[in-house]
Amino acid sequence: MRTLLPMLVLVLALPSVTFGQATPPNPTGGRTVSAVQAQEPATPVPPAQERHERFLGLEVIAGGVAYDRTDYLPVTTGDESDKDHFGPIGWDLGATVNYGVRWVGIAGSVGRHTIETVPTYQFAVGPRFTTPRDYPIRFFAHVLVGFARTSGVTPSQGSAERVIGAGIDFGLLRIQIDEVTLNLDGLLKGNMRMFVGGFVPLCFRGCRDGDFINVSGRKRTR
Repeated sequence: MRTLLPMLVLVLALPSVTFGQATPPNPTGGRTVSAVQAQEPATPVPPAQERHERFLGLEVIAGGVAYDRTDYLPVTTGDESDKDHFGPIGWDLGATVNYGVRWVGIAGSVGRHTIETVPTYQFAVGPRFTTPRDYPIRFFAHVLVGFARTSGVTPSQGSAERVIGAGIDFGLLRIQIDEVTLNLDGLLKGNMRMFVGGFVPLCFRGCRDGDFINVSGRKRTR
């Protein structure tokens, strides 16, 4: 009995021991790490920027063409009209395509023109340069090369041609002056002509406020 009493006192003096699963070692060198750490706020993702579209435009033109008559003599009797200064009126159809750059495009035209008294069919293509479209009035210039062939005369002739011209667009009205250089028998190599007609500017991609008719189905940009 005397032996058991000291042993009972020793047991009661020992710290309490929790029996169960062993606690794993702490890898942090004694520091206590919370089981659930506070998560840092996610970095906000900027909204996706709108993809920039390259400009794509098309202008369609149609109108009348008249050539300066080199055989014209000023009328002094008053019996005839000054309209004889120009030859018969022909027709001209054309278009200009602009891609990426608004101030330069590729222009092409085809038409039936009468030079002096000789009917011709003409086709030309080349670069056209324009001022900005932000105003109703716009100026332009072009350098075209192509081919001309006589019509309704025997023998038929053909010749390469060069067209250097400039003009003005006011609203949907176009006035244009060209110098046409070609080599057809019986005609001067250099001829002046005037074009008066209408044009329709269309925008298919990357349209801005000054691009007239927007057929892209998207909102204009500034």
